[in-house]
Amino acid sequence: MAFKRYNTVNIEYRASNLPRDWRRRVEQVVNSVGASFELNISSVKAGARKSPPGVLISIARDGAEEAWTAACERTVKQRVLEVLNHAKDEEIARQVEAMGLGTKTRESESSIRARERRRSLSPEEKIELENARRGITGELARLYAGARLPAEAADLVVVALKRMEEPKRWALWAQLLITVQETRNLLSDELMQRLRALLR
Repeated sequence: MAFKRYNTVNIEYRASNLPRDWRRRVEQVVNSVGASFELNISSVKAGARKSPPGVLISIARDGAEEAWTAACERTVKQRVLEVLNHAKDEEIARQVEAMGLGTKTRESESSIRARERRRSLSPEEKIELENARRGITGELARLYAGARLPAEAADLVVVALKRMEEPKRWALWAQLLITVQETRNLLSDELMQRLRALLR
């Protein structure tokens, strides 16, 4: 008669801004890793831990005791973090799109235009614009890296800087950093003016 074995994995992680199905995604990836290490998993449960912030994963399995190794645990943590980070990026992007971007609204300080008007630019001007945008994106990354931000704003910064690497997405996410109070407050007047000058 085989004895049921149990393992737990604790991962430090802020579970804010995750989609509703994040637990299912975590459980799926743990099952996938388990198959690679012959854990014979019978059930996986993932939950959020409040203090300190983290993700707790409980694994019930029928596999041999020695199947649970340090390499196995490292792989579980690595794959779960990849899934969580990807899910968080997706959710923040979904929330941004749900703000009604792309609708025709009266131009105001608080409105955000999703599409850029760049057809009038020559190829040389577009290259110059993209180079300037890459430069200021690097400045923003250094600025926010040393800043203390609320968890939600910090998550937004991570996603925004990643999305700003795509030329067609740059203006949208730059506008969000200017619009969100917590991220805007860290911008000097000079940096704000330079950012606005690069919007189209």
